[in-house]
Amino acid sequence: MAVQGVFLGGEGKMAGGDMAAQAARTPAQSGADPLAELRTQIDSIDAQVLALLNQRAESAVAIARIKRAQHQPLRSPEREEALLQRLATLNAGPLPNSAVRSIYETIVRHTRELQERLAAAL
Repeated sequence: MAVQGVFLGGEGKMAGGDMAAQAARTPAQSGADPLAELRTQIDSIDAQVLALLNQRAESAVAIARIKRAQHQPLRSPEREEALLQRLATLNAGPLPNSAVRSIYETIVRHTRELQERLAAAL
């Protein structure tokens, strides 16, 4: 059973390369269930992604406070598009750029909603 690793960033590095190699062994060879090992790895990655999303949201809240104090609009469509273009350039797969764009459009939309709620409360 062959298992492909997960690509990260623009450098094409594999996440959990050792984990993928371990998962390629049969359970009798490794003494563990490769599916369970990979699911554990995904659970750990999900926890890291969630922590980073909340860190990103905290930064966005700080930006909203600064923009509010400087009487600047919260939304910057040019900045949002530049972000999406930069991510498309950085993306080395296996997710297609359309998927990355969709994910980040959702992140940006929810972040903007958080900023708007904050601005309304100030």
